Amino acid sequence: MINPTSLQSELNRMLSIREKIENVLKKAPEGTLFYQQQSNHPPVPYAAYRRNGKRIRRSLKKADPKHVRALLFKKYAKKLLPIVDQNILSMKSALRYTPLSELTGSLQEDFYKPCKDYFLGKPPTNADFDRLPERQNPSHPEELNVNTELGVFRTREEYLTARAMNLLGLTFKYETPLPVGTHCRYPDFAVLHPKTGEIVYIEYAGKQHDPEYRKGLLRRIDEYANAGVYLGANLFVIAPSPGGGYDMEAVIDQLKGIFGI
Repeated sequence: MINPTSLQSELNRMLSIREKIENVLKKAPEGTLFYQQQSNHPPVPYAAYRRNGKRIRRSLKKADPKHVRALLFKKYAKKLLPIVDQNILSMKSALRYTPLSELTGSLQEDFYKPCKDYFLGKPPTNADFDRLPERQNPSHPEELNVNTELGVFRTREEYLTARAMNLLGLTFKYETPLPVGTHCRYPDFAVLHPKTGEIVYIEYAGKQHDPEYRKGLLRRIDEYANAGVYLGANLFVIAPSPGGGYDMEAVIDQLKGIFGI
């Protein structure tokens, strides 16, 4: 279960870092810092920028060290920004969690049980894992077209995530139905935790820079919470590296951290 107090503290820390990033970018000098190796000499700092449609490189070998430091902080801040923004969005969403179990205290009588089962459903138990059907998401069936040795996937990135799980010896299923109320959601992966035997859900957020995609992801996270599937507890989101592209080693490291292997 999520601890709201510690989550709020971490959110405040992220917001503080976000403010520092904004200040750095606001005050940063023109250009992007990079280093170029010259023969056997130490790398020389350069600034690259565009002016009048032309790309310009300027050596900073004799520049004020504070100028180079400012460009270095700028470069780091730009790489850190999407990570911090994603964390802030996720934590704000998590703080909005209100599990339905906390809202239905007056509806706990036994005669309501068939109603609760019909409307809310239940997350599958460990014993149900082997019986979970896969590839059940009815949305855009034409997108389920990435054929691999591990089955059919919607995207190459989801296949590579499945491959990473397979390399780690994890038992998983793809797009299993999860009742979240009067309808089902289909998390990318349901994984059997190798140590606890619990079911853990993994979402691969492949389009986190798309505002509409982020809204949909946060909406799904909220719905998962109402089914007893909580971000940071038995739900985890894996996102691409800030520089773009798929980093298999980074995904494997994230999975190792999630499952303690």
